[in-house]
Amino acid sequence: MLNYKILTAKNIYSGLGKPVDKSAMILQEVNNKESIVAIDKLDLMASNFPNTKIEDVGFAISPKLVNPHTHLDLSQMSFSPGAYSAFIMKVLEHITTGKRGLESAQIGLAKLKAEGINTIGDIVTSKEVMHYLLASDMQGVAFWEVIDPDPATAEQTFNRLVAELREFRKLERPGGMKVGVSPHTPHTVSAPLLQKIAALAKQNNMPIQIHVAESPEETQLHFEGNGPLMDLPIAYKDWQATGMTPVQYLKKLGVLDAKPSLVHMVNVTEDDIKDVAKAGCVVV
Repeated sequence: MLNYKILTAKNIYSGLGKPVDKSAMILQEVNNKESIVAIDKLDLMASNFPNTKIEDVGFAISPKLVNPHTHLDLSQMSFSPGAYSAFIMKVLEHITTGKRGLESAQIGLAKLKAEGINTIGDIVTSKEVMHYLLASDMQGVAFWEVIDPDPATAEQTFNRLVAELREFRKLERPGGMKVGVSPHTPHTVSAPLLQKIAALAKQNNMPIQIHVAESPEETQLHFEGNGPLMDLPIAYKDWQATGMTPVQYLKKLGVLDAKPSLVHMVNVTEDDIKDVAKAGCVVV
């Protein structure tokens, strides 16, 4: 025997678009397991399923939430507003405290779960955290971060990356998190390495995520080859101004062809937006 129940709320989100006004959800119970049959207008539901109990659950019904870009291993770092270059300095300082790692990732993941989030895209910088996430009950992608601005070591770094990703993918489980790759930014990963990583991701249908167009300082670096980012204690090996926006630089290198999720993208042109949409990239 099938048992039905109608749930209604002020807002019902199906996960697609905006909430449906005056809507309801019909649940079907089979062998003590409930499944969603449909989401539609309340009056239609009541008409199609007469004599079915209607329960108002309050403010909202929605799927579990998604946080597509996290740095869980920085969960113990203090909030640091300000310019991008100043934030990077704060991150570098925080790393010296020894609080970037597994403990921070565990704290961050617990907070996300408490907020109803079950799907994430996390930037991972240690094997310990990668193993932890792949064994967790979360869904989403664990993006292995790559930083190497020196073209001379691109081949060496890439070969090491391939071996690391092969090791991590053996730990993937059905229903669990998947392994992805994250070349940090267009200016902290050399052009040849960016191209190799993008090709690898495309060939293996592997999720890829990159920070891009995060601040005016990044745009200045690309157009003028100078500015606050060049003053950071990070060796941008032989960096030369590209003469184009960071997004156009990724397009030129073929990185957009791998359909990366693009993080931030807040300092962009109309052409940048059109090219990203044409390539089918997601912005988070």
